[in-house]
Amino acid sequence: MEGRSMRGLLASWGILTALVALGALASNARPARADELLFHDGTWLTAMVDGVTPDGKLRLRLSSGEPHLVVLEDVVAIYLKGRDPRSIRSGMQEFRLVNGDRIRGRIQEMAGDDLVVRSHAVGTVVLPMATMDGFVGLPVVGRSGRRAEQLLVDPSPEPTGFADVVLDRRATTYEGVIEAVSDKKLTIDHERMMRPLDLPILYLAGVRLADREKREAPRLPTGLFLRVHCRDGTSVDGFLEGIEFGRWSVRSLCEPKKVFSFPVAEMVLVEILNSRTLYLSQMKPAKVEEKSLLAPRYPYRMNRNCLGNRLVIGRQQYAWGIGVHAQSALTFDLRGKFAEFHASIGVDKQVGGSGSVAFAVLGDGRSLYRSPLVRGGEPARKIEVPVAGVRRLTLRVEAGADLDLGDCADWAMARLVRRSARAPASKPRPEGGAPKSEREEAP
Repeated sequence: MEGRSMRGLLASWGILTALVALGALASNARPARADELLFHDGTWLTAMVDGVTPDGKLRLRLSSGEPHLVVLEDVVAIYLKGRDPRSIRSGMQEFRLVNGDRIRGRIQEMAGDDLVVRSHAVGTVVLPMATMDGFVGLPVVGRSGRRAEQLLVDPSPEPTGFADVVLDRRATTYEGVIEAVSDKKLTIDHERMMRPLDLPILYLAGVRLADREKREAPRLPTGLFLRVHCRDGTSVDGFLEGIEFGRWSVRSLCEPKKVFSFPVAEMVLVEILNSRTLYLSQMKPAKVEEKSLLAPRYPYRMNRNCLGNRLVIGRQQYAWGIGVHAQSALTFDLRGKFAEFHASIGVDKQVGGSGSVAFAVLGDGRSLYRSPLVRGGEPARKIEVPVAGVRRLTLRVEAGADLDLGDCADWAMARLVRRSARAPASKPRPEGGAPKSEREEAP
């Protein structure tokens, strides 16, 4: 009897231990992946993107488990949550395509006039050298040097455009014709030495390819297209072909015959361009004018203030916008396709009560809006400016009476609206809201 009681007690204890273990596992289990969609009217919706219909609508799965359809044109961006940035390993390169695409990976070999690259984001891809401006080498921290960036951005001093230029990590440049590339070395027929020269891939800071056979950047399409950002820093523009089996298929804007396949696990953000609303931070200015009076020069930044930190005006933080310093003018090509310009303007909280600026909006050189003097510490001012028919929009910030000291100005949530549109069925958040995991309370 006593033995049976002991066995029963032990059995009960085993069952209790198993239940506690199961409860702990359940409490520690990670929730199902949820994406966050930003719509043209500033509202958000938390759901999981399941696929796309033949007529271009996104199939969503709400947190309740119910299916839901949204028009892709209504969406501005999709944040794919739960993806941590992938650490960059020494020996990787970032390849810059003529249309602005950036593909990070490791060179495998050179096949004719193509580079075979192994990328975490898109697997093994073949990149024609005619579609590339060049590439930069990535150190362990994942940033390229200033000299390497200038090598790709600045126009070539070589008048004929027949020379490739290679920069090593000692800031030595080599001009000539690249003959071969492998995962170990690059061989260049050196123009001055008049002989082939082998350079280890790990010691290359940047490579600029000759202009003679380089294709021109393709014209931006008039219809919807995507910009896909991945964990390793890869970003590609293209047209959505489909979503299935955990992969997004995107037809390249630079090479229409090439389709990139992105695993969902490698994606962090999808921007929808040419939708009903276009954030100016998704565009590149056609013209930039920046000068300083007393303050050091602070170039404009997208989705950051000019000091490199988050956009905050008063007590409101903003996920999208442009940060500039006084005495700046950014001009964008609109081609007369938009109806209104919206923004929240003010002096960034980072400079406290310093700074006094005036904001101005010009359309084709004509004044459309001018603010009174805006001082540091004041709340944001929301503006809506009609821009119907405007082909070139200029955002100007001028210094106040205290010259340009502390004039850190924000064009927060600066966006262009095509026309009035219906709001999606989602719960609105504050205008400057970012996904919950990215929001921080402003002190």
